Amino acid sequence: ARDLRRSRRRLLSGVSFDLDQAEDAGPRERCEHQEAVRSIDSGLAEMPSRCSCVVQLHYWSGWTAQQIAASERLPLGTVKSRIRRGLELLRARLRA
Repeated sequence: ARDLRRSRRRLLSGVSFDLDQAEDAGPRERCEHQEAVRSIDSGLAEMPSRCSCVVQLHYWSGWTAQQIAASERLPLGTVKSRIRRGLELLRARLRA
């Protein structure tokens, strides 16, 4: 669980999906949070489904690359490449 939080932190550069934190924030922070979530959702929708699927399974569902590879019947290296490519696409989207 701790590694999952760390990897999300690196991916999102400070964007939190913690709903409790968003509810405790002021109107400006909530608006920024909602905008970041929309950007990530949009980025996931725009990327190839083969990348968005593994990124969502890995970061939001907490699956390991090995679990994804077994479930999708893909080589482990392919899953890792798709995760990395998906993160690159999301980072580019968030910086734009």
